[in-house]
Amino acid sequence: MADEKKDQVVAYVVRHGTTKLNEENRYRGQKDIPLDEKGKKDTEALTKFFSDKPVGQAWTSPLLRAKETAKGILKSRKIKAIPAKQLLPLDAGKYTGMKKDDPNANMKYYHDHTNERIPGGESIDGMHDRVRPILFKAFRTGLRTGKPSLVSAHSSVIHSLGAILHEDHKAALVEPGGVVAVTWNGKTFDAKPVLKPKQEKESSAYAS
Repeated sequence: MADEKKDQVVAYVVRHGTTKLNEENRYRGQKDIPLDEKGKKDTEALTKFFSDKPVGQAWTSPLLRAKETAKGILKSRKIKAIPAKQLLPLDAGKYTGMKKDDPNANMKYYHDHTNERIPGGESIDGMHDRVRPILFKAFRTGLRTGKPSLVSAHSSVIHSLGAILHEDHKAALVEPGGVVAVTWNGKTFDAKPVLKPKQEKESSAYAS
């Protein structure tokens, strides 16, 4: 398109705030749990971050913690986030709810073998395949309308974002309540943390 702006922000991908399972260092997977008190404060900080930013169409994971985050960000706008199952976090199967340091929670194997299905869950490659279409729908909507889309999701979705755009699942990680801006430079999409970038990436896990 001849009139596209370079380095245009086309979407913001938000990681929801903290939950009780974050604080307990457990794999959350697709367990539907609400934000804890700190998570609610994370959402207040996100609301402030977005107070001076335009937002167009919005999508959210159907899980409560992501919906609560989107609702807080959008509460002063006439926009409702559309629930999308494609934005569910990685299904960690039998490891859901287990502590990350539990020797029986062998998630590293599935990080190294991304085509293999987690027992009772899904493969990391399978998650990439379901996340990709909804992310690109959000990007293209923001590009077309000139108002960045909002995507309220989970850490594993942001892992997928990095893998899809940069072939590196750790490329754009953020802490709970963090934000990744997706930009278009006229040729490619780029993802970069703009709020609460994750400092320790070595041990970062998809199902965190």
